[in-house]
Amino acid sequence: MLLKIHKWAGLIAGAWLLVLGATGIVLDHDEWRWARQLTVPQSWVSPQVARLLPATRMRHVAVDPANTRRWIGGSERGLWWTDDGGAQWSSVVFDSLVDETPQVTSIVATGKRDAGLDGVYLATDDGIWVTTRNGRQVERLGLAGVFINQMTEGSYGGELAGVIGHDRVFRLNVANPDEVSFTEFHDVEVAGLPEQVSLYRFV
Repeated sequence: MLLKIHKWAGLIAGAWLLVLGATGIVLDHDEWRWARQLTVPQSWVSPQVARLLPATRMRHVAVDPANTRRWIGGSERGLWWTDDGGAQWSSVVFDSLVDETPQVTSIVATGKRDAGLDGVYLATDDGIWVTTRNGRQVERLGLAGVFINQMTEGSYGGELAGVIGHDRVFRLNVANPDEVSFTEFHDVEVAGLPEQVSLYRFV
């Protein structure tokens, strides 16, 4: 009897560890687009999890300076536009992509009032894109196929700066996007950082 209990307990524990390991690997790979965009019915999750779902739809937004009811918003799940202050949203078309939706990691708005939502730059898991048709469509700008973790305005007008792979910084002139300069930070010493890492981060 004890042998059977021991055997079944071991099989159940092994199955549970297999699930934990497999899901941990998936969660650790931001570049796996399918893992961020695969969906299940909301009825499958608890009310506590369902309460957090809106944050996974919209992490970054830009608002038309001339019309505050016109927005674009995105996340790793895609990009959308609204003309009614967010009551209804429609998917933004990524030019030249069929059945693909890049993960949006940053939105950089130029803030030019006369441009509306044209000329807003998007960092994605497939390079940099720029909005057209007042935010309803986007065209590729540069760094195709490159996963960009974060992006912001550069130190001068018309420049974008961002991070690739968490340690490679790029600077790109939007007028000449094929010319990109890179700076890598591998052996950097930062004063004041703790010498120990928390157990949570280690695990």
